[in-house]
Amino acid sequence: MKRVDILLVILIGIVSFLLLTIGIDKPFNGHHDFNNRFFSQVGRNYIKYGLLNLKLGQLIWDHKPEDTGEVYYTHHPPLLPIILSVGLKTLGDTNASVRVVPIVFSVLTLGIFYLLIRNFLGVIESLLGVGAWVISPMFLYFGKMADHEALTLFFITLTCWLFVLWKKSGDISIFHLLVIGLFLGQWTGWPAYYLAGILFIISRRWEFVALSLFNFALFVGNVVWITGSPVGGGLWEILLFRVGLQPLSFAEEIYTPIQFMTQELRWSYHFFTPGVVITTVLYLIYSLLKWFKNRKFDLWSQIWLVYFLVALIHIFFFQTGAWHHDYWLYYFLPFYGFGIAGMASLLVKGFRSQRTVVYIFFTLLLLFSFSSSQPGPSQGVRRLTERDGAS
Repeated sequence: MKRVDILLVILIGIVSFLLLTIGIDKPFNGHHDFNNRFFSQVGRNYIKYGLLNLKLGQLIWDHKPEDTGEVYYTHHPPLLPIILSVGLKTLGDTNASVRVVPIVFSVLTLGIFYLLIRNFLGVIESLLGVGAWVISPMFLYFGKMADHEALTLFFITLTCWLFVLWKKSGDISIFHLLVIGLFLGQWTGWPAYYLAGILFIISRRWEFVALSLFNFALFVGNVVWITGSPVGGGLWEILLFRVGLQPLSFAEEIYTPIQFMTQELRWSYHFFTPGVVITTVLYLIYSLLKWFKNRKFDLWSQIWLVYFLVALIHIFFFQTGAWHHDYWLYYFLPFYGFGIAGMASLLVKGFRSQRTVVYIFFTLLLLFSFSSSQPGPSQGVRRLTERDGAS
């Protein structure tokens, strides 16, 4: 790693940290802040009762009643509240202590993402890709929310970076680190499982399948240990709800596929800014035409598609969940980062004599997008009950 890259990673970390820590100690209010309250309470219970005493179970009450599966949250793996408990134990029980955990992971993700793109492109193109991520309302608003998105995307990006390093070097020790990153990701959020399946298709390494089966068996075993049932804590009901097969009493809103697509596109336009979205779509069209012509996917294209498919699978498989939660689009951040970096690189190659003009254009595009964006929830966000906030 070059010295300039180390310095730029540090600079990216400082800038993004300063942006995300604006309002870090504000009160927990509203629909999205319910996640901060909910998962921090689980973290407090880990501190109060102990991980082993709770059997890693995510206790959702502020006191421990009689042991029953109904008081445990089983809809996600438990690594997020476990890490939150470390933050609360170390920094004290404050709103800032809760938010600093996703902020740290968001900042680290950006640094790794820069290094990932630098494996393919120059310094400025890589910085533009990171810039598209940093200026988006999606990152500025949800990059500090204590939910699974920020942490899971960190492990996904770490895994993708290590995958690229492994493919380029063939170093088995890097592959082992990759497996560890994926293991932790699957104990944080479900998209890490999609990542494993896609990496298996690309590499034909059965370790990805074996790891996923092993982790899922551990998760189900933990649910049985906690609740006495493999689908305890409402796991089966929430699965049916999220895939759209069964409504819940508190969220019976019906929508059509057209309405779903319209809403997701509108949210994307709002949260990722128009300039970034349009530029990325244009680069995607160019890339698709190139892929169809050459019938070949280089490593850059593979990683970009990995990010795109992980995000796409998440919102379409758990479609009802994505209909209610705008922040599930968070996993598209690297897709747009790749799009901006890729388009900048493409134009630089096409207009070599005007390289400086291209860089200035993209810098102004990101600055304009940042100045015109408003970090915060979209106007179309569903007004849900607090119970739905952590579903």
